[in-house]
Amino acid sequence: MFLWITKNNIQVGMLCFAAGLLTSIGSGYILFNNGIMVGTFFAMFSNEDVAVEAWSVIMLHGTIELSVIVICGAAGMIMGGNSILFPGTYSRRVSFVKGAKKGLKVLISTIPLFIVAGFIEGFVTRYAFMPSIIKYAILLLSSVIIVGYYIVYPNYLKRKNEEVYRAQIT
Repeated sequence: MFLWITKNNIQVGMLCFAAGLLTSIGSGYILFNNGIMVGTFFAMFSNEDVAVEAWSVIMLHGTIELSVIVICGAAGMIMGGNSILFPGTYSRRVSFVKGAKKGLKVLISTIPLFIVAGFIEGFVTRYAFMPSIIKYAILLLSSVIIVGYYIVYPNYLKRKNEEVYRAQIT
């Protein structure tokens, strides 16, 4: 089950990325549809008064999985929307190649996280009645990994590069 889940999630992420070729409309459409689907499930769980229990179980793997699918969509938008629609001073072809390279770097970074999410979904989520402290520890760790790797670390690298650049100028 772990392998099938992981393969499926990677396929969804890659489809979301590849749909960026449609100038971000495709990636946006896939993200929108997935958002509607997830929102519908959570609305149903809320109507049945099991939202907290469902949320704590689904988000064990969903914290990483859903975040990384959105990141794949953003990578597709980098490739398609930003590079094709807004090429700047480059030709559209050159801009697209640059955008595709940037987007592929982001896409490749998601594969290990899809594997982790598949592992959690395949082997951990089934223990829905584990102690809450364990569930929330997994949720917190997953959130820290996503925020750390995709927000904090890039900002750190940007500041570091700016400092190096300023040191070279002076």
